[in-house]
Amino acid sequence: MFGIQEFLLNMLFIILAIFAYQIFWADKIKQIQMMTVKRNRYIIALLCSISIILCITFPVSQSSGYFYDLRQIPILIGTFYGGYHVGLILTGIMVVYRFLLGGSGLINTILFYSVFISLAITVRPIFLRYSLKNKLLLVSIIVASMSFFPIVLAQSLRFAPETSELFILIFCSVSIATVCLAIYLIEKLIETVRLRMEFHQAEKMNVLGELTASIAHEIRNPMTASRGFMQLLKEETRDEKKQSYIDLAISEMDRAQTTISEYLSFAKPEMEELEKIQISELVSSVLSIMSPYAAFHNVELISNIQPGLFINGSKGKLTQSLVNLIKNAIEASTGNGKVEVFSLTNDATLFLKISDNGIGMEEEQVQRIGTPFYSTKEKGTGLGLSVSFRLIELMGGTIKVESQPGKGTSFTLAFPSIPDHSNQ
Repeated sequence: MFGIQEFLLNMLFIILAIFAYQIFWADKIKQIQMMTVKRNRYIIALLCSISIILCITFPVSQSSGYFYDLRQIPILIGTFYGGYHVGLILTGIMVVYRFLLGGSGLINTILFYSVFISLAITVRPIFLRYSLKNKLLLVSIIVASMSFFPIVLAQSLRFAPETSELFILIFCSVSIATVCLAIYLIEKLIETVRLRMEFHQAEKMNVLGELTASIAHEIRNPMTASRGFMQLLKEETRDEKKQSYIDLAISEMDRAQTTISEYLSFAKPEMEELEKIQISELVSSVLSIMSPYAAFHNVELISNIQPGLFINGSKGKLTQSLVNLIKNAIEASTGNGKVEVFSLTNDATLFLKISDNGIGMEEEQVQRIGTPFYSTKEKGTGLGLSVSFRLIELMGGTIKVESQPGKGTSFTLAFPSIPDHSNQ
């Protein structure tokens, strides 16, 4: 009656695609670690395409000769979670399959879905920023609007025969229920994958911490002794060539010591006692430290920090984190580049943004930035940013990375702010 069975079948096609993604892709922990953005888009496009084709193949047929289905929902989901490339591909596949089926109404379909995909692409950035509750509300409004108004408009312009109000109500209700259920399942799947990856990462860090702690002591002691003897040899020799060799050996020992320290800092970071930190003073101090390095790379440092902003944290660890982030920004902007450090605030959060106009990163690189042993530099250990991320998290902060190839990268640090009572 009123095509409820066919609508439920369409709903099943969409939900099965989500479960298929989870079973054959997201549940494989090794695939999660190796997942690339492009590969993920291919999987989303494939599963949504299958859902679209099945929805069109099994529509609800009205006595007027018109057919209704839920094809717009896989297109919307693919656009929101796969990007505008996936949305355009899905729309193209839908139009081609509709053309192959034949029948009237193809031009109307093309016009309608041109508007629909444009709306989905425009709204996508807003959707991604929203909480789950707001996401469900947003997709409900979109699907309800794009299900109800086109039917009413087509009937009023005599492009389509009259359809009962009850059928329109059922069509809109099933569409809203399906898209809300699909978004809810996808968001829960994303959260599950994130928690699983965090747990897997924590296990690796525990192993790394135990291994690092056990060998660091054994390596550092002989290296310290060796460095001391090398310095004695340098003082006793008068041969400049031998002295240069000794200097090189000492330099390499110091580099090895730095690497060991980075491993220790990452594996078992020791947080100092938290204290009230004035951000403007600390950033000014960090920029003073980094100014010679920036000048050497021909990079301009720009600062715009509001006075009177405070957080609870460790001065030493926050300084270490900012030095790492600014150093990376300088190295990415070599040659007439700019690195900006500025602050933003709302009622309870302080945002510290470090941005550059350097080479930028691909989306896949952004996804991996901050993970252990991953570096975009040829000689990088991949630990500097990892240490910074961990230290900021230990201080109750978060880091968000945004980047575009050829345009630059920005790191946004968010901390709970505390009020300044000095003037009270």
